[in-house]
Order: sequence, then C-alpha cells, then structure tokens
Amino acid sequence: MKACIRRRMLLCCCALALWNCAVPAARGAEPFEAFLEGLRRRQLYDMATAYLEQMQSSPLVSEAQKQTIPLELGMTVLEEARTTRDTQQRLKRLEDARGHFDQFLKAHPQHALAAEAATQLGGLLIERGKTLLEIAKRPNQAAQKDELTNQ
Repeated sequence: MKACIRRRMLLCCCALALWNCAVPAARGAEPFEAFLEGLRRRQLYDMATAYLEQMQSSPLVSEAQKQTIPLELGMTVLEEARTTRDTQQRLKRLEDARGHFDQFLKAHPQHALAAEAATQLGGLLIERGKTLLEIAKRPNQAAQKDELTNQ
C-alpha cells in the first residue's frame, strides 16, 4: 500500500516537473513580441507605447528584451506616424521615432538588431522627405517651397 502511494507521488512529481519544462509560459513569462505585434496590427499605437514603457521596469521580460525596447518604441512610433494624416503631427512623431532609434543605436551599436534599427532609420528619413514634399506642394506653402524641398 505504501509503495503504491509513493509510486503515485513520484509519478505526480515527475509529471509536474515535465509540465514546467514543457510550458515556460506557465512560469510567468511575458509573451512580449506576440502581444506587441498584436497591438501594432490593430493600430493601437498608444497602447503599444504604454505597454513598452511599462515593460522597461517589468521583471516579466528578459534583459535581452529590455535592450530592444527603444527599437520597438521607434518602430511603433514610426508606424503611427505613417498613419497620421496631419503632416505637422506626422513630422513630430517621426522626430520622436528618430530619437528612439538613435537611443538604441547609441546604447547598443553592436547588437544583432542594430542593422534593423539603421534600416528603420532610413525608412524614417524617406517618410520625412515625403511629408516635407507633401507640405511643399500645397498652394499656401509656395513661399517656403525651396526651404522645404532642400531639407
């Protein structure tokens, strides 16, 4: 009888240990990338930004993920800027995104995602140029056209 109970307890302990190894999310890991991507896909940029800011001090994300938060913030703000119709607001958001990319590249120039940050920064500059050109084409901006197209 006692041997049967011991066997069952040992079997339960082994099953529990196996479960903990097989399901890391059960131990409290944050589904960081998946959640962030879901927010971006739904164009919930304010919520994505707030989430990233909250995760900077959260014990639920790894240090490696925390290093990429400025890059993720930059990509989120850049996506938001691309959907903004107000050109002045778009330019402001583009500058905000540039600050996040610069922060990431300055803090982690040798990071595996540094090339991605530089690529995103290049896309940002293209988006900024398109926005300035859009502003310059407006009839009420004829006096500033040369200045805007030379930026």
